[in-house]
Amino acid sequence: MMDTMATLVRRGSQFAQKQTEVEIPNWAVAVIVILAITFSISLTLVDYTYGNLIPTLIMVEDPKATLYDPLETEDPLLDLDNNKKTGQATEPELFVKPKPVTFSFRTTLTHLRARAGRRSRFRGIASFFVSAVVISHITRAISFIGILPGSPIVAPVLASAIAAHFPLLWTHIVISEPTAKSWFKRFAPLRTWKKIAGPTAIFMLVRQVAILVPAMLALRINTEGVNAPHDLAKMACRDQMMLVLKGLGVSVLSFVLWIVLVIPAKVSLTRVQSSLLADEYEPIVPFDRSFGGKVIPAIVGGSGVLGMKDAWKTFDRNSRVRLLKAYIKVAAIEIALTLLFSGAAIATAVLAVGPENLKKLLESIKTGDDHTKVTHV
Repeated sequence: MMDTMATLVRRGSQFAQKQTEVEIPNWAVAVIVILAITFSISLTLVDYTYGNLIPTLIMVEDPKATLYDPLETEDPLLDLDNNKKTGQATEPELFVKPKPVTFSFRTTLTHLRARAGRRSRFRGIASFFVSAVVISHITRAISFIGILPGSPIVAPVLASAIAAHFPLLWTHIVISEPTAKSWFKRFAPLRTWKKIAGPTAIFMLVRQVAILVPAMLALRINTEGVNAPHDLAKMACRDQMMLVLKGLGVSVLSFVLWIVLVIPAKVSLTRVQSSLLADEYEPIVPFDRSFGGKVIPAIVGGSGVLGMKDAWKTFDRNSRVRLLKAYIKVAAIEIALTLLFSGAAIATAVLAVGPENLKKLLESIKTGDDHTKVTHV
């Protein structure tokens, strides 16, 4: 949507001397700008809550931790003998396995609201963006040096390792009960850096590979004479089909890399981070701090942290399925949101310039014809 707006404005400013003139009212430009800003904010908040916060809770929660056996306060044999004397039948007690807190978006948000208030769906958002900004600036600083080979991959990996305490802080805020402490006072001790820097770097390395490999393939496809929509229109039908198939292949590769590499790495990192949660903080969802005995406290000679391999192994199949479903739902929500705002922008454009003039604009973009002038009135 933003690319189309930029193209329209560029055509109006660069080719003022052309023949056909299409006038766009200022109110329409204002509405489209407001729609674009609203869309960006909405997409960011949806991605934060449903694409980051809730999946993190799914990665951490251990449904087995919600199960417990009630203590017996009476002798069961004595109860059985008393029932025989009174002629009452002994009925077995039924224990219903509770659903995980993160069973669905609704149950998760209801639980968070009950524990952390109405704004709980945005808890940790300040530290989340601070973490992103810090890592981004460190990445730019490393890239600016320019002495490292493979800078597009190495720089983000090093930056994430250096600033590993920031995503660790965010995870601890999200998975724990509310506390009176400010978020910037909840940083883990510096000595934990060596425990978390490696897993953080591994995750970022996997993530960069999953992003850059499909991107490089996509750029290679794009250099095959197709740089604009009108270039595609001039291609033969067979070439168009081949280009579409190549694009689908890149999309499938990207999807597979995220499923096979990125998600397991993210799950492992999150569970490693959660194993470092201080005892003074109570988890907001049930999880086993020992992760099935895999975490050996430092006081008894252990490392006090969960290993990445054990982190993935202890993440059971049901939780994996629940996480994958959550990501699919997030994608569906974001696609629906994009279609909604795109439809509103298109409707605004149609009302502003009329269907015929809009058709001329789209045709000029498609064919590369520069005979259309765009002006604001």
